[in-house]
Amino acid sequence: MKEEMEEKELKECTFAPKTLRPTEKRKLDDFLKDQQRHLDRKQENIARLAKDNLEKEESSIISQPKINERSKVITSGSNKEQPNQPVHERLYAKSKKPLASQQPQKAEVEFEECDSVGNGRTEETEEEQGRKGAGIHAV
Repeated sequence: MKEEMEEKELKECTFAPKTLRPTEKRKLDDFLKDQQRHLDRKQENIARLAKDNLEKEESSIISQPKINERSKVITSGSNKEQPNQPVHERLYAKSKKPLASQQPQKAEVEFEECDSVGNGRTEETEEEQGRKGAGIHAV
C-alpha cells in the first residue's frame, strides 16, 4: 500500500533534471579550456568597459568653456583697446602700466620729504603758527 502511494506521487511529478551520469565526467583539458574561455571573456569585458569609460570621459571634456550671453556682454566692455588680445597678455600689459605711473609719484614724495627736512626745520601750517601765537600747544 505504501509502495502504491509512492508510485502514484511519482507519476504526478513531471520534473526530471538532466544530470551528468557518474561515468560522464569532464576531463581536465575540457575544464581548463572552459576556464580559459571564461577568463578571455572577462578580459574582453574589462577592456570594453575601460574603452567605453575613456570615450565617455573624453566626450565630457570641453576644450573651450561655453560662455553665456551676459558674460560676453560684461567682458566685451573690458577689452575695448584690443579685442583680440589674449587675456594673459592684456593682464600682463595692464600690470606694467601702474608700475610706470607709480615711479614719478614716488620721486615727488621723496622730493617733498627733502623739503620738509631741509635745514633741520619743519614747515608749519598756518594753523600751527596761529596756535603758537596764542600760546596753545598741540599735545
